[in-house]
Amino acid sequence: ISAMPSKHPSMPPSLSIIPTTSKIPSVKPSTMPSISAMPSIQPSPSPSVSIVPSISNLPSVKPSLSTSPSTSSSPSMTIFNTSLDVFYTTPDSEDWPDVETWNAELGSRLSTDASLFHNYNKHTSSDNDYDYDYDDKCDGDIWEGLDFIRRADPICMIDGDCRYQFCNRNDEEVLNIPAYSVQVRTLADIIAALEFANQYNIPVSMKTTGHSFTGSSILKDSLNLWMSNYEFQEEIYDSFMDSCGTNYNATVSIGGGAVLDDVFAVVKNQYTLLSSDSRSVGFAGWLQGSALSHLSRYYGLGLDNVVSFTDVVLSSGEILPKVDACSHPDLFRALRGGGGGTFGVVTQMQYQLYETTKITVFEFQMDPPYWNRYYRQFLEFWLSITPTLDHRVAGAWFGQWHFEVYIVGSIDDAWELFGGDFLTWYSTTFTGNGDWEIEEFDSWYGLIVGEDQDAIQGFYDSNLQSRGHGPEVSSRLIPHDLVVNQRREVVDFLVDLADVEDWGAYWLGGRVNEIIPNGKTSVHPSLRESIYSITTSTDEGARQLRAFFPNTGPSFNHHSANEPSWRTTLWGGDQQYEQLWRVKQKYDPQNRFTCYHCVGYQGPEYEYN
Repeated sequence: ISAMPSKHPSMPPSLSIIPTTSKIPSVKPSTMPSISAMPSIQPSPSPSVSIVPSISNLPSVKPSLSTSPSTSSSPSMTIFNTSLDVFYTTPDSEDWPDVETWNAELGSRLSTDASLFHNYNKHTSSDNDYDYDYDDKCDGDIWEGLDFIRRADPICMIDGDCRYQFCNRNDEEVLNIPAYSVQVRTLADIIAALEFANQYNIPVSMKTTGHSFTGSSILKDSLNLWMSNYEFQEEIYDSFMDSCGTNYNATVSIGGGAVLDDVFAVVKNQYTLLSSDSRSVGFAGWLQGSALSHLSRYYGLGLDNVVSFTDVVLSSGEILPKVDACSHPDLFRALRGGGGGTFGVVTQMQYQLYETTKITVFEFQMDPPYWNRYYRQFLEFWLSITPTLDHRVAGAWFGQWHFEVYIVGSIDDAWELFGGDFLTWYSTTFTGNGDWEIEEFDSWYGLIVGEDQDAIQGFYDSNLQSRGHGPEVSSRLIPHDLVVNQRREVVDFLVDLADVEDWGAYWLGGRVNEIIPNGKTSVHPSLRESIYSITTSTDEGARQLRAFFPNTGPSFNHHSANEPSWRTTLWGGDQQYEQLWRVKQKYDPQNRFTCYHCVGYQGPEYEYN
């Protein structure tokens, strides 16, 4: 191994916003603004209209921290309403517009290729009156992927259980279907829909692809903006200047309805596009959540790489042409981690690109039988080595019996940075059997897309079914210092958790933790201090995660519809939520945009017992 050549890929210029260490190659001068130089973001005073309840008046939902096994197949729950200061017109209201009004005042104003979908039959809120057959419209061929998303009905969700309130398949009588949906194609379509909603006081929800484990992309009785076919042509910019006067080299403009595949079709191998590995994920929704990537240890989170949201439509119909660190900085912060669907409609964004580099994938999988002693051997190795590895070992997806490690560099780099340590452990310590493989790709694009641009694959794309995970999908951030200082206890917990289910996790840290947020993003503060984000898919697994890691939170976009005290848990506390709520009041004072588990939401709640 020592004889293998070391040829490190040069690092993209914009990465100098992140402090370097002695283990990291020197970085070229940056064209991106220094984090310390950016102005601190203070929310502007909110208007005098008090529409959203004070955080102190929101219900307190406390989870059970018992570690004893659950005696029931599903959690008990209580449904209640938060104190409503906003009252929307619903299909049961006398003021609800009839179908002729919808067609005349909204449908007739839409562009030629836009469509107005009536999801009701008798136009009442009785759940039996929804005019749809979900299985018929939404149970597509699981390999159709992007094509299915584009042509399917607007009510279809990637997780089919989210057709029900709280994604709760155990209560199929309560649906979560919008009253009407607009397939928007242009800015004018969005504005027409908002003007209609404002005139008749109808809540507005937003959906692109429906990749939401909490059902936040749609909402019962709402007017839904379906963005999946929004017309926009992505374009690479050699130079882009934000409102601060900072010039950025190599960015790409991305439309509000674009999925990852749309952006890859333009960028291809010319640059590295930091992204998810699921090609059908909506880019705007991903960026407004946690925006995790298997390259985040090297490039940061996806939301760290947003240069500007160029064109955000407010609920009033006003268009903000640039939302960045100097223009509307409070909204810029909120849109980067505060969650989609609530502050405004993002129709265009400018996103940082990096020079193309080879990507090497190192995979390992144990052979069955999977025994606890093998889990322990693997996890002791994994938790001992991952806190200290070079950032060029850019990320991984792993569980108790496998890993996929992503290295920014060649096979030679992979052996130097990770492979040698793995083989030493595998040949001297591990007593089980397993298979490992290493493969080099010419780029991130080459890895994710490959030779066939038309073939859509990936985890989410193989789950386009009428049944999904339900509300059980959950996650928790695991602090770096906890793993370093109490590794044995964490290993014990993860081994025991393997008796409950096959869990999986993102490997974080690296530059995710070195970027100084300084009020610039809204992600949970624990995300900047964690080394893993572990995901479970059973209620019992989620409960044990919350009990063992009580002082962190979930990774947004991978949290449960059952998440207790979600207003404080998702963003790290009352103060963080209060700050986001004030931004919400400022830019959407009528609370027109609303969705479950979104800032400003009022309505039915799920209390986890």
